Amino acid sequence: MDIYFQPLSFLTEAPDPNRLYIGQYDPSLVALSIAIAVFAAYMSLLVVQLSEQAAPGRSRRMLLILGGVGFGVGIWSMHFIGMLGFSLPCNISYGPWTTALSMVPGVLAGIYALRFITSGHSRKRDLLLGGTLFGGGIGLMHFTGMAAMRMDAYLRYDPGLFALSILVAVLLSISAFWLRTGVLGQLRLPGQISLLLSALVLGLAVSGMHYTAMTAAYFEIGDLSQTVSNGFDPVTLSLVIGLAVFIMIGMMLITVHRESQARFESAGRISELLDEIKGREVLLTGLVESTPDALFTVDKSGRIQVANRRASELFGYTKEEFIGRDISMLLPERLRSGHATHLTSFFEAPKARQMGSQTSSLFAEDKQGREFPIEVALSPYETADGLMCIAILRDITERKLVERELVNAKLAAEQSSRVKSEFLATMSHELRTPMNGIIGMNTMLLQSSLSKEQQEFAHTIQHSADALLVLLNDILDISKIEAGKLDIEQIDFDLYTLLDTFAQTLTLAADQKGLAFNLSVSAKVPQHLCGDPGRLRQILNNLAGNAIKFTEAGQVQIDVESLQTDNDSILLKFIVSDSGIGIPESKFDRLFQQFSQVDSSTTRTHGGTGLGLAICKRLSDMMGGDIGVESEQGKGSRFWFTARFTLSQQVVVDTLDTAPQRPAEPHLEPDPEPQSGPTQGSAAVQTGPISEAGEQISPPQLLLVEDNLINQKVAVGLLKKLGCQVDVANNGQEGVEALEQKHYDLVFMDMQMPVMSGVEATRAIRAARDKAYCQIPIVAMTANAMEEDRQACMDAGMNDFLTKPLSVQRISEALNLWLELPPPP
Repeated sequence: MDIYFQPLSFLTEAPDPNRLYIGQYDPSLVALSIAIAVFAAYMSLLVVQLSEQAAPGRSRRMLLILGGVGFGVGIWSMHFIGMLGFSLPCNISYGPWTTALSMVPGVLAGIYALRFITSGHSRKRDLLLGGTLFGGGIGLMHFTGMAAMRMDAYLRYDPGLFALSILVAVLLSISAFWLRTGVLGQLRLPGQISLLLSALVLGLAVSGMHYTAMTAAYFEIGDLSQTVSNGFDPVTLSLVIGLAVFIMIGMMLITVHRESQARFESAGRISELLDEIKGREVLLTGLVESTPDALFTVDKSGRIQVANRRASELFGYTKEEFIGRDISMLLPERLRSGHATHLTSFFEAPKARQMGSQTSSLFAEDKQGREFPIEVALSPYETADGLMCIAILRDITERKLVERELVNAKLAAEQSSRVKSEFLATMSHELRTPMNGIIGMNTMLLQSSLSKEQQEFAHTIQHSADALLVLLNDILDISKIEAGKLDIEQIDFDLYTLLDTFAQTLTLAADQKGLAFNLSVSAKVPQHLCGDPGRLRQILNNLAGNAIKFTEAGQVQIDVESLQTDNDSILLKFIVSDSGIGIPESKFDRLFQQFSQVDSSTTRTHGGTGLGLAICKRLSDMMGGDIGVESEQGKGSRFWFTARFTLSQQVVVDTLDTAPQRPAEPHLEPDPEPQSGPTQGSAAVQTGPISEAGEQISPPQLLLVEDNLINQKVAVGLLKKLGCQVDVANNGQEGVEALEQKHYDLVFMDMQMPVMSGVEATRAIRAARDKAYCQIPIVAMTANAMEEDRQACMDAGMNDFLTKPLSVQRISEALNLWLELPPPP
């Protein structure tokens, strides 16, 4: 490889003018060289401008390198175009490899210049260093290019002008950098003007160095006998330069075009994104402004960043007054101290939460100092500025007023229910007290010697009293159900025994009307169940009683079936069929409504209050079942109901080895029609108790604690008929004192009495643990028939509960149970 390099040589003394070649400049080529330098600088700065808009990374670095290479090629092209414009009266050519090598310093200088411009350095030290390096690079390129010249002359440099050319290059480079990074930025000139000024100064820096260095060059006549070695002649060099300039311009134009196209497409995409963002912003703003609640966004320090229109309406502040202020300004003074803790807690565990809706009450305060209850919903969301909190505040003043009204209405309803319950309890007591006298005295009257006409009168009184008692029980039951005070018991009972006893009673009633009565129980129906036998008997009595009442001829049939059996429960279906008058289908929907009857006309032939079926429906619902009817007018009816029972776990053993069990509390029913004679019912106690050996035993000693004289007479009369000795105390205190004086086998205790009530007396008796009478059986005998009355007696320590009017059968059952008297023969 032929690398020609003319060594650098300086003048040591003034040259001989006769020994020098005098060069001439072609103005057009000189102008072209300067234009090439400025154009190359402009295109390079344009690429820099594009790179500044590109994302940091490899793409930006590649653009800077490409721009630097283009600038370097432009510097190299400017030099050699300038040399073509300088002619000497001698043969000149250029060494190809040295010519090519001279491009390297120019390219490196161009890359460095662009990196310096994009770095943004504007300090003096940085400008001096950057300008020196760039100017030195230009000088190195120039003198390397000069060294590539092959000619029959010697190239000498004037040291002063040589140094001046370097200084010119450095100063102009510093000026160009200072102008680009400092002055133009402060002047805020339009982009293209700033770009042109920067390119002009950089181009002049390159051109100024070149032509100053050419002034320092002297060409001495050499040895004309030597032949100039092969190299680029001016024509070839011009072609090479043209090719280099073409490549540079093409490369720059392609780069600028591609980047401009990318920028255009990016600008279009950005415009679309901006439009989309703007649309979303408009939508979000619309949603925020249209929400019916106050909405705020709050940063971690608690400062309000956004507030909507509703917030201004609710609190009385303008949006400008909200922004930047602590959100605790919306709280009453007494609540602000704890706000910071809640705010920190939210941002430490950011999650959506609600406050003030159910668990606690929150309050806010508006600009006028008005305090009102609020409900708050908090939600976290991430933004470019960090985690924020969206707080939605709702004024719940109206809701609180409604809640307060509902509470007041509930209290009023409860008060009304209490008043109603108290009224019912009072009316029950006041009605049962005279009823007890009527029924009790009439019962004793029937047991006395009467003429046939007197017996008819007494039976009429008995039937009327029984009807009145049924009505009283129905009204009491429906009132208990409405007040939610009627409970379904869960006790073990024998279903077969219950149905057998029920059938005996219904058979007598059916026989009196000449009706056939049948009871059929499926083999799948178990004998021992757990439930409420009293309420089951009540439904059966009501439905079967109606069947007999509305049937003039034919029969009444009762069927019991098993519908569903689970592990521990069974669903039974009871069907009561008759061949009576039937019910029109249009009346079905009224059957189970309170106080509603199929025939409500003034000419109806059958009485009734219209409560019985309504009570049956409520009871069947409470027992986990349902009730319904199928009927055809003139052909009869078929009433059915279902009830769920628990399968009893008791073991059935021989009844002779079974201890007597306390019977379930039955529903109050009218006594069977009394017969004349000393006893009544199969459970009556004989007047003279007999031992198993047949010997007469002493009668039971009973204490009756009762304040009403009529009730005293009734109870004493009935008990004496049952063979008991009875002492009477007028109130609870007298009853306790009587127990202190004498031994008794059992106490019948009224509940409501002056001086000391029956409940208080019972507590006093049970509390006397050192007394022999503390465990004496006490049976309530009261006109207070509400469930809470029964529970109060049991809680006080009573053993049983009888309601007035008194029934001989119930009294007899209680005596047989608690005194363990032998059954009558």
